[in-house]
Amino acid sequence: MKTLNKKGMTLIEVVVAIAIFGIVMVTIFPAVLVLNLMNTYSYEKLDTTYIAQQEMEKIIFESRSRNLENLRTYLDDVMEYTQDNTVLTSFVYHKGFTNYTITVSLTQFETSNLYNLIVIVESSTNDIEGERVQLETMIAPGGSS
Repeated sequence: MKTLNKKGMTLIEVVVAIAIFGIVMVTIFPAVLVLNLMNTYSYEKLDTTYIAQQEMEKIIFESRSRNLENLRTYLDDVMEYTQDNTVLTSFVYHKGFTNYTITVSLTQFETSNLYNLIVIVESSTNDIEGERVQLETMIAPGGSS
């Protein structure tokens, strides 16, 4: 009697292999989607934080050698912010780009030369709209009055 060598796979083995592969993919695919969304969110958060930090550092650096009026002029003319005249208790400036909007607020503390500086960067990208980063510090504009 001849012995046959099985060199191929049977139909049942192929169906079982496809079923196992399908179960594994159904389990893994949502995790891959979540990881992709988390990466996008992390990049967006990093970008908006970096932009806010850059803007804040520029303003802090300039506030050391400028009085308040010169600092406000610098924000208008050099940094190209637009002043929001609707806020009466502080100086608020806005600057918009295609992917984000920057808001700068200067509020004076009573009986002191200290100002609360707030820089807010809001993202408007299609991936994650509404991501917002806010940095806050105190400055004391210098220079001659």
